Amino acid sequence: MRSKLVSLLLVALLLLASFSTALAQDGVYCGDLSADDCAILQSAQEAMMSVTSYKSDATYAATVTGLPGVADAAVTVNVAGAFDWSEDAMMVAGMLAGKTQEEVMAALGENPDALVNLVNGLSADVVLSYEINQELADELGAQLGVALPAAASVPVVIVDGNFYWDASDFAAWGAYEGWVGMPLAEVVGQLAASGALDPAAMEQMSADPTTAMAMAVPAMLLAPDAFNEFVVLERGDDMDGMAIFTTSLDVAGLLSSPMFSELVSQLAASGAIEGVSSADVEQLLPMLPMVAPMLGLTIEGAQAIGLEDFMVYNTTSEIIWDLAGLGQLAAMSGADLGLGADAGLSFIVSVDDSDFGADQGIAAPADAAMLTAEQVLSGGQ
Repeated sequence: MRSKLVSLLLVALLLLASFSTALAQDGVYCGDLSADDCAILQSAQEAMMSVTSYKSDATYAATVTGLPGVADAAVTVNVAGAFDWSEDAMMVAGMLAGKTQEEVMAALGENPDALVNLVNGLSADVVLSYEINQELADELGAQLGVALPAAASVPVVIVDGNFYWDASDFAAWGAYEGWVGMPLAEVVGQLAASGALDPAAMEQMSADPTTAMAMAVPAMLLAPDAFNEFVVLERGDDMDGMAIFTTSLDVAGLLSSPMFSELVSQLAASGAIEGVSSADVEQLLPMLPMVAPMLGLTIEGAQAIGLEDFMVYNTTSEIIWDLAGLGQLAAMSGADLGLGADAGLSFIVSVDDSDFGADQGIAAPADAAMLTAEQVLSGGQ
């Protein structure tokens, strides 16, 4: 029973991890903010929807420490570079904004040319990089059968419907050293012409149990206003000409709510929670209101909005789970979960945007080795 409770709590964390995404709704949630503060958020949404070029630097950092049978892990992923959108690409992005994965697939199935327009109209020059602790790199490398670098980066360029990358850091894996390119728009166009994106094919993909479950959870979490009653939204002190808005989630209130019980019950009924049946959930869910205040789980976010141009210059979100409280709770009942003194999980995202509206000067890399659409579609043969 104890192991099943831990499984249920882990599922709770996974669901809560979509907190920041769930708040990104079509409308602007203002909570108890004043009319003037709400107007800033509304102006920011309107201003950002008109941005066609910008620079962005996003960092995703995750850590796992002190869990029994799990190696400590620290993973940092960074995506930094410049982006430029054409009018057609912006129209497609606007058409897909706020849709669930299932709705996006349906929309592209009905209008496959939209995906081609998106590819042709997006220009990007970014570097994707990661850094992980050596212990994790060694463990993953052993599983893969080839050494995994503890840090690596891959520059990527998308321009004029072509996709370019340089995977030289993975040459030991057999990757080509230097720039490689492929005609992405042509590949997408051929897929559309072959019927791979038609509604029937999309429906068949959605019917696959794994795909269906992957879509079901975001669909539930992205329900309009689903989290609003558990969100505390405030305006903090202004900083460097920017208004700072903070959000936090009432975790205990959410875990005790009928909505959360329904989400977990649906997951259990689908078999997505390994080793936990619907009967187990019915027995365990009443315990969550008592356990929730002792979880040590905090979920917070913030936005920095320019007071003159209403651009969003920084967005951050933090999910931090200090598991000491859970270990103490188990100890009170005579159980030992094997949690270390520093046991915890964290996931932190920080996105800095700048250079709005400027010419980003994105160009194709020189001397890239180009693949044909036929080579890509045949797996490189």
